[in-house]
Amino acid sequence: MSTQPGRVSSDTLESDLQIAPRRERLKFTVHHSGPILLAGGFAILVLLIFITGLGVVSRATLLFSEVSTINTEFRQLSLDLERLRSDVSLAGSYARDQLFDADSDSIEDRRNRFLKARSTVETRLIAVSPHVAPEQQTEFDQLRMEIESYWKLAEAVFNQVDGETRSVRLLQRELTLRRNSVLAILATIGSINESAAEQRQHEIETAQNDLIQYTRRMILVSSLLGLLVAIAAGYGNHLLQSQADQQRGRTERAEQELRSLSSQLVHAQEQERRAISRELHDEVGQTLTGLGIELGNLEHLRDGPPSEYRSHLADAKRLTEETLRTVRNIAMGLRPSMLDDSGIVPAVRWQASELSKRTGTPVELQIEGDFDGLGDEGRTCLYRVVQEALTNCARHAQATTIQIAMERRNGSVCLSIRDDGIGFDTGRARAGLGLVGIEERVKKLGGSLAVSSWPNRGTLLSVEIPLANRNS
Repeated sequence: MSTQPGRVSSDTLESDLQIAPRRERLKFTVHHSGPILLAGGFAILVLLIFITGLGVVSRATLLFSEVSTINTEFRQLSLDLERLRSDVSLAGSYARDQLFDADSDSIEDRRNRFLKARSTVETRLIAVSPHVAPEQQTEFDQLRMEIESYWKLAEAVFNQVDGETRSVRLLQRELTLRRNSVLAILATIGSINESAAEQRQHEIETAQNDLIQYTRRMILVSSLLGLLVAIAAGYGNHLLQSQADQQRGRTERAEQELRSLSSQLVHAQEQERRAISRELHDEVGQTLTGLGIELGNLEHLRDGPPSEYRSHLADAKRLTEETLRTVRNIAMGLRPSMLDDSGIVPAVRWQASELSKRTGTPVELQIEGDFDGLGDEGRTCLYRVVQEALTNCARHAQATTIQIAMERRNGSVCLSIRDDGIGFDTGRARAGLGLVGIEERVKKLGGSLAVSSWPNRGTLLSVEIPLANRNS
């Protein structure tokens, strides 16, 4: 098998240069994606806690505001009712004093104080009115009516003159009844206010229980969501780490394969050099030595018998032709000149013919189409594929027949090489330098390579190279 050391070494160095950045990208991915994933998960968890706390605080603030409003309204209404009760009692005391002591010197003073107390009561009624609950409105309206009646009766006390038929006792009784009625209504309103406050307090307790339940639910939901986020983040990190480990393993295996291929490359180069050196020494060197001897004999036989001179001259010509043939064979093994001069088809035919001569295995050729647009790299690639495949057949396949088919199809060149040998394990064979070199050549041209082998049924190697890749 002939190799191209410069070409394979370049591919090997390119692969070596590609693996190092790939390993650095892998480290970057593992070192940065993991913390980013965990940070994202914890950010979501913190967001859930914030939303939960915000909802609880909002509802608690609303509840506390409602409690404060209820307490304020209850205290204010209770205070206003108590002041109304006190002001009504004060106004009634002025009326009673006037009833039992009608001294003309103090009547105006009592009247003024009475009117002031009455004005205070009216002002408080106006202030209390907006705070009266709907269920207290009936009693409040009745309170207004009773107070109005009470004012009229009290005014009658201040306006009475001597000789009126109404007695003091009767007026006192009516004043007492009216005042008691007013106080009773005030007490009723206060009782209703307390009942309403108790009802609102019950509603507040219900709202507090709802808040507690809401808080528990939100804590439970947040905990579950947080657990899910933590599990997802942990699983994602584990998955990422697993993928990183797998990629690291693939990278390490690729490095091992690269080192193995590099070692095989060096070994193949040494074998190639040894083979060339042996062929030059054993074939060319010995032939040239024999040629030198014959030329020496010719020099000594210049004046000798003509027949002996012609015999040695014929031997010298024969040795010269053998030397030329050997050098040509060595050159053809390295790279046939007909590949550049005549194209891929004659080169493939010559390669098949040489194999048949060396091994006696017949090679059937089926070539169809025009391959002029293939380009130099394409021709070289196909020739090396045929060369490597035929060499493997001769060394390992134990085949009795080899078939080579090459055709132009849909803008591509399709090459297939089939033998009926013993087959091989394609997985192990791909680790060798031969198939790897073929595969790299084909991929570099944008083509595809497929190898199929069956025990005791032979091997099929298929290559497809697009004609668009023209690198003449």
